[in-house]
Amino acid sequence: MGLSSPRLSRALRSSARSLAVALSLATAVVTASAGCSDDDDDGGAAGSGGGATTRAVTIPFVARVADKAFACGQTYENLGTSKTTAKPLDFRLYVHDVRLVRAGGEEVPVTLDQDGTWQNGGVALLDFEDGTADCTDGDAALNTSIKGTVPDHDDYQGIAFRFGLPADRNHLDSATATAPLNIPAMWWSWQSGYKYLKLDLSTRRFKD
Repeated sequence: MGLSSPRLSRALRSSARSLAVALSLATAVVTASAGCSDDDDDGGAAGSGGGATTRAVTIPFVARVADKAFACGQTYENLGTSKTTAKPLDFRLYVHDVRLVRAGGEEVPVTLDQDGTWQNGGVALLDFEDGTADCTDGDAALNTSIKGTVPDHDDYQGIAFRFGLPADRNHLDSATATAPLNIPAMWWSWQSGYKYLKLDLSTRRFKD
């Protein structure tokens, strides 16, 4: 039996269906020895008193559907209590206000790299679709990590961030905004605002 073609728009409506779609965010805890490198921001040696020392961090994100990795072209079966079968069509989301959490609970802001494509002005776009198979609204480019710098502490144990966009950037015009806010697929024309999350699936529910 084949799949039907209804597209379930998941922009902030993840509770509308009983699809067991799980997103494992930042699965690698940022520590002094994983995903980080030391970088003295004034060119001096660490501890020399010449300036603050910073650390470059790369924070990976992993998207999963139940116990399987999210990927265009895959078919996911028996999702939720309704035993839904689904194929992915799109999966992108915005995050901002990214912080690393120290052992004592202090949250330290991450200064995001300004790469002009995925990160700008403290906002990052995560993109898990690659434009293949049924993901025809996307393209080949992927972005599954956040990159930035933080003060060089050795006790980072977790991550915190805000989902979506800051209020003062939520109603910009995607036609004139800079990347990553210039993607028409991530913008509501009838709401003049952005989709914080775009998760589209082609589904069919099979009866027992």
